[in-house]
Amino acid sequence: MTMAKSGKGPRANWISGVPGPGWPDTVVHHGVRVAVLLIFATGLTVLYPSDPGVSVGRFQAGTVAPRDVIAVIDFDVPKNPGTLRLQREQAAAAVVPTFIYRDSERDSAVTALAGFFERVDSA
Repeated sequence: MTMAKSGKGPRANWISGVPGPGWPDTVVHHGVRVAVLLIFATGLTVLYPSDPGVSVGRFQAGTVAPRDVIAVIDFDVPKNPGTLRLQREQAAAAVVPTFIYRDSERDSAVTALAGFFERVDSA
């Protein structure tokens, strides 16, 4: 290799300079360039991994999803509003109730809370 114009020596031309006329100089010149490219590409891949994206698994009918599945975009349901309301009511009726509503229990809870807050205020 020849001396660089900046006077830094022959190694300064390995990447940006013109390789010498010989066989080893050309291989070293392009080999260093390819190595720098591969190191840079590998470094970027390690530092910035690809986004896994949104993936929705295959769900079978009747199973419950392990997490909420929310559509990325809004969309319209092309059904008659009456049919849609009926299907929603049927789906709601098919759910087993977790709590049984008792009006008397609500009244006793309200009375108990009112008494509790009166005691807290008087303290």
